Amino acid sequence: MSQEHQVLRTIEWRSVFPFTQLFQSFRVAIHPAKLVLALLAILLVYCAGRALDAIGPDRYAAVPGEIGWHESHTPRATFVDHVQERRKELLDERKQIEASLRAETLRFDPKRSLEQDLPVSKLESLLAESRQREIDRINGVYNASAKLPKDIDARNNQIRATYDDAARTHQQLLSTRPRGVFATFLDYQIDQVDSIARGVFEWNWTGETGVLAGLQRFVFIAPGWALARHPVHAIFMTFAGLFVWSIFGGAIARIAAVHVARDEKISVRQALRFSISKLMSFFMAPLMPLILISLVALILAALGWLSELRFVGGIVSIAIGLLFVLLIGIGVLVACAVVGTICGAGLMYPTIAVEGSDAFDAVSRSFSYVFARPWKIAIYTFIGIVYAAFTYVFLRFMIFLTLSLLHTFLTLWAHDVGPDGTASIANAWRGPSGLFNLYQPPDLFSLTFSESIAAWAVTFWAYLFIALLGAYLLSFFVSVNTIAYYLLRYDVDAAEIDDVYLEPTEDDFEDAPIDTPITQTVAVDAGTPEVKSAKAESAPTKVDSSSPRRADVTEAGKQEGAGDSAGPTPPPAGA
Repeated sequence: MSQEHQVLRTIEWRSVFPFTQLFQSFRVAIHPAKLVLALLAILLVYCAGRALDAIGPDRYAAVPGEIGWHESHTPRATFVDHVQERRKELLDERKQIEASLRAETLRFDPKRSLEQDLPVSKLESLLAESRQREIDRINGVYNASAKLPKDIDARNNQIRATYDDAARTHQQLLSTRPRGVFATFLDYQIDQVDSIARGVFEWNWTGETGVLAGLQRFVFIAPGWALARHPVHAIFMTFAGLFVWSIFGGAIARIAAVHVARDEKISVRQALRFSISKLMSFFMAPLMPLILISLVALILAALGWLSELRFVGGIVSIAIGLLFVLLIGIGVLVACAVVGTICGAGLMYPTIAVEGSDAFDAVSRSFSYVFARPWKIAIYTFIGIVYAAFTYVFLRFMIFLTLSLLHTFLTLWAHDVGPDGTASIANAWRGPSGLFNLYQPPDLFSLTFSESIAAWAVTFWAYLFIALLGAYLLSFFVSVNTIAYYLLRYDVDAAEIDDVYLEPTEDDFEDAPIDTPITQTVAVDAGTPEVKSAKAESAPTKVDSSSPRRADVTEAGKQEGAGDSAGPTPPPAGA
């Protein structure tokens, strides 16, 4: 008996190791439609945050070092003292700059009247006047000299030094202004993202400045600082950001859901229509567990407060002691809600996008998958973080290379010399200084009018281009969680990955077949004429004999035709 040999030619790795499907998240996230939607969300949240900083009173603004004090677990009383002391220091620095500029201005123009506590714009004008007077003095000395080549070099060096000194004073003046809460929060979060990327580049994962430490600060420190130290600002920005993300993040999740399941790309209009139709579901899904946790916290805090009252405090304390076992059970439920919210928040939007369901289903499914497959959640999260870090560094390098080459080519033959002795395009755009410093903002105070306009335009487009990194991270977060949701659903509920909710479109209604009325003979009473369908008489009906219902109708029609050929039905007796 001959033995049959089977040759293994290919291995379906996605079936053997399902987690490898997470590596297609880069291809899914880099889709232009998702990047555009994420970029729009970033711009809207940025504009809202800047507007809130602009209208907020200065006494509620942040000061440098606030987040560091919060990270060191500074008590609230000491924290407030630090903030007040730092504000006083900034005010003293500003008064010193104002006194210096005022003294120099009055020395050249003693009759000039200057009010007290000049605004920053007025101080900038005085600084510009002081710089121009120094440049005029340098040019006067040069015009009175022999104008040798060494005199030209000396004049240019002195002009550059004058501009540099004025630029440093200007930056010091700007640093004394109150810093908005959103601006402080944004700068800190960007620094943490750069720290994570630097940790990946340097292969530092567990150090104090490594990947995990940066990720922990990004997720917990800055949001905790905003909520604890500036609660009104934080709550407003949270609701505003969640509303924007419910529209654009829901659209991204919808595109990713269809892309992963059917390898098809729906349009941005279809995705936005879906997210707007499910706006309340996307908005309430992350809030539902937070609202529940907050209500329980308020109730327990109220019980603790009642226990300190004079007349009912003893009774409440006894009740708390006797029912403490129930409070332990409530505490366990709250702890589970916290774990489920943190670990399953990323699965809520994919649930709505894949199933077309509501917020309650999103919360229940995400919680059930977290507690049903905790180890798989941990593995998928680790793979997603590592893969996101490597792809982020790669995209950052591509942006750095693009900007570096562009700056090199633009300044290669530049001959237009500005007042400080360098090429004007170099003044407007100084180019990236490294992989982790993609843009060096120019000091607009030191530029000419044309250079200022060019600098504003270059700054806008450069920051918009660099913001694609943030858009990619948002798109990647949604995409990788969508793939993880499909894998967990297949493992827990045995649902196929290509099973996704599809909305009925207008084409579905247009292509739906319309049945043609079938001619039937109706038995009528004596003396009543027979009625037939005019549409059936004008066009014969095509009947599919393979269908049982249609076959019965066809057979009935044949019998009716046979009866008609035999002649008219005789009238009943006595007619």
